[in-house]
Amino acid sequence: MYETILYNLCSNALKHTWNGHITIRLYLDYKDNKKMIVLEVSDTVVGIPEAVLPNIFRRFYRVESQGSRSHERTGIGLALVKELITRHGGDITVTSVINQGTTFKMLVPNRM
Repeated sequence: MYETILYNLCSNALKHTWNGHITIRLYLDYKDNKKMIVLEVSDTVVGIPEAVLPNIFRRFYRVESQGSRSHERTGIGLALVKELITRHGGDITVTSVINQGTTFKMLVPNRM
């Protein structure tokens, strides 16, 4: 599961990053007294318009952006990520600023 989530979040960031960098952070944190695995994937490029943020986890939804490699996109990666995380009792959030970048943050209960 974690490999699929990491692959899809990084793949999404790479498709929109032609000049800039991608940061991956993995750490443990606590939420409501539960130990959580936290994964953050951030890029520093285009950002996602606020109006479309509620749709980005919908299956087959694609955000058209300048410079993206749209021929490489199917619109299922982020939907799959959301489904996997939800199925394991977690959550994913996204924050984005146009021309500054986007951060996806996953929290999943640590069951190890």
